[in-house]
Amino acid sequence: MTDRNVIPDGGDGEPSSSLLVLARNGDTRAWDRLVRLTSPLVHRWCRRAGVPEADIPDVGQEVYGAVFGRLAAFRRDRPGDSFGGWLRTITRNKARDFSRRRKAGPFAAEEEGPPPWERLPAADEGGEDAAELAEEKRLLCQRAVGLIQGEFEGKTWQAFWRVEIDEETPAEVAAALGLSVNAVYLARSRVRKRLREEFAGLLDDAPTPRPVGK
Repeated sequence: MTDRNVIPDGGDGEPSSSLLVLARNGDTRAWDRLVRLTSPLVHRWCRRAGVPEADIPDVGQEVYGAVFGRLAAFRRDRPGDSFGGWLRTITRNKARDFSRRRKAGPFAAEEEGPPPWERLPAADEGGEDAAELAEEKRLLCQRAVGLIQGEFEGKTWQAFWRVEIDEETPAEVAAALGLSVNAVYLARSRVRKRLREEFAGLLDDAPTPRPVGK
């Protein structure tokens, strides 16, 4: 017998309602939200890997085609495994394929030095700059926050945003919004809980969301 207060997981410890689990089970709405969540990272990684801006949408389509075909088999079996690392490796591979096709073309230019896609390490290679990883996590968190904003009333969202993003104190926010300090804490807790529920397995211990570049 299952305790009704226990959220069943999707096999890797994520709640069965999480975006990753739903997309892996074929939910098309969840898949669309997963693409919206991660597409800024794929775009960033393609650029780092030397893909010209005009070609990034096409390479991105190849990335998500590969992700869609393999998502049902994705698992986190080893310490350090993450969806983000898996997605970055797929992006690197597609950028490598693009680079090789371009070099094999009739108008290919000679390139010196290491291939451009080597600027983006695969997940199992390490060597990723800590500041770069932190920036990517902030970008992912910011997009995740934006995806759930419409689910909350105005003051609830403002309380969360002003405490978490603008770094105001709960007392300051309470005074500005006409709420009790306890109500501000509850609002922040509700939004953070929703983030954990939907994006479990995707944010991967990301820091509290902050504006990119702050």
